[in-house]
Amino acid sequence: MLHHGIGKNLIDCLMRGLNAHYIPKCAVDFRMDPDEIPRHDGGGARLLSHILVSFAYFAENEQDWKWFGEWLARDFLFEQQGNLKGIGRKGQNDKPVNLATFVFDTKLM
Repeated sequence: MLHHGIGKNLIDCLMRGLNAHYIPKCAVDFRMDPDEIPRHDGGGARLLSHILVSFAYFAENEQDWKWFGEWLARDFLFEQQGNLKGIGRKGQNDKPVNLATFVFDTKLM
């Protein structure tokens, strides 16, 4: 079920809401209620300098965060800033969980 563009549209809408200078890349016009004036667009009084995305993944699935990070870098200009290994455990088998962190500098727009 990968590669349908859903994640790209979600990140695109998120970036548009957080960064007043962001130029949307996707063709989907996101509206909570089509009859209302949009209230989720960027351009508020507070300007953000950076946007952080944290991605939790099972330690055994290194390819997941690498793919995710390459996608964020290629399509949205994020840069990986960290990868915390073994910060948690999850599931019946007590699998180790890692956390990758990606940063977008809003001055790049």
